[in-house]
Amino acid sequence: HWIQAVVCDISASPPSYFDCNATYSPSPSASPTSPTVSPAPSAEQSIVTVVLDFDKRPFETGFIIQNDDGDVVHKVDPGTYQPGETRQSESITLIEGMVYSILFMDSAGDGFCCDNGLGRYTVLLGSPGSQQRLLLSGTGDFKHFSRHKFVASTSGLVETSLQGTPRGGTFPISISINTGSEPEQISWTLTRIDLPTTQIYATVPIGTYNASQENVVQTLHVEEHGLYSFLLAGTPSCCRSFEIQLGETWQPSGGDRAVFGWWNKSAPAQEVHTFIAQHPHETSIVDPGEPALLSLVLQFDEYPQEISWFVIGSSLVDSIDDDRIVAFGPRQNYDPAVLASSEIQEEISLPAIAPGESRRYTVVLLDSAGDGLCCEYGDGSATLYFGPVERRNRLGRTRFRSTDRYTKSFSIHGDTSSSARLCISTIPWLVVGMISLLLWQ
Repeated sequence: HWIQAVVCDISASPPSYFDCNATYSPSPSASPTSPTVSPAPSAEQSIVTVVLDFDKRPFETGFIIQNDDGDVVHKVDPGTYQPGETRQSESITLIEGMVYSILFMDSAGDGFCCDNGLGRYTVLLGSPGSQQRLLLSGTGDFKHFSRHKFVASTSGLVETSLQGTPRGGTFPISISINTGSEPEQISWTLTRIDLPTTQIYATVPIGTYNASQENVVQTLHVEEHGLYSFLLAGTPSCCRSFEIQLGETWQPSGGDRAVFGWWNKSAPAQEVHTFIAQHPHETSIVDPGEPALLSLVLQFDEYPQEISWFVIGSSLVDSIDDDRIVAFGPRQNYDPAVLASSEIQEEISLPAIAPGESRRYTVVLLDSAGDGLCCEYGDGSATLYFGPVERRNRLGRTRFRSTDRYTKSFSIHGDTSSSARLCISTIPWLVVGMISLLLWQ
């Protein structure tokens, strides 16, 4: 909730959905006046340069950098920059290979754009005067804040952890890219999204690839059964082919080892694919009987490409299958050109429950931008049903407001009859034998 704390602290008129008067009380750590964490003297260091091009009101602008443990490492409060300034550049020393978040702020809630000028922000790896790499950039077209993650690294492929050391995963995946005619424009990021906090696992920044029409294969070892999101960015002519396979060695005809990929087409400027790190044909939970069905109705805001979801199942009897992902989506990001401000329905098939047994499920909704489905960019919502929508067995509804994730938990009990069917009561507010409902957490 640090975004809420920062916005409530700096803004004279924060948006109502933050509910600052009722829920927020400043703490000493919410807005320190100076950096609270410095790189350890023995750690390798990287220089990151933040460049701000202001609108006509630079005094409204500020930014915060935090490490992935939540510690503030650098902070510039709104009011620091003075009227008349058009650009400021600031270099910050960070720890090599660590993951950081940067939050750009505007105290008036109108960003750097557009009524008061066309501002933007840029984050570069390296100091002014040296060879620099672009880490991220964006226009000032936001309201109170815009948040991004990046890895401070001078090398190409970087595998990270919360402590800045390589992860100990044992499940191999192979990433193959043909660099096309603009290799220097290619970048990608692999993120694990099923943890309580989304974690960047590995990244390749812009400028890493430099040889045209080259086939590059890289192998990573990740945690088995984890859910991963792969973001590929570039230009339409940057890549001739791209594929991710499960396994130590990439094979030209990957078959069922191939998670996704494409060949000989124009690459989109940015696309996201989601996959589970597990062997082909392996299912997370297997029980006899017929599967249960969930229906998830998503009313998108203007940015459907930011939304994803997954379902975790765990046995209430034993812990053998606990916390396994049983369903997820979308496999490729929702298309904003088609689905912006639209409604879709996802049918989610859950593994069947053996007669007399019970299983707990948790449905998790994610928003990669951290602003949910409502309310800054549209009046979105998510509704979850047990069974087909037309049966109206609603488990819950949320507007998924101004946050990066929302969860819903419930339990399903297998029927003890010979049919071993799953069912729930249609009597409002009454749980009858087959399913127990919990409030949206």
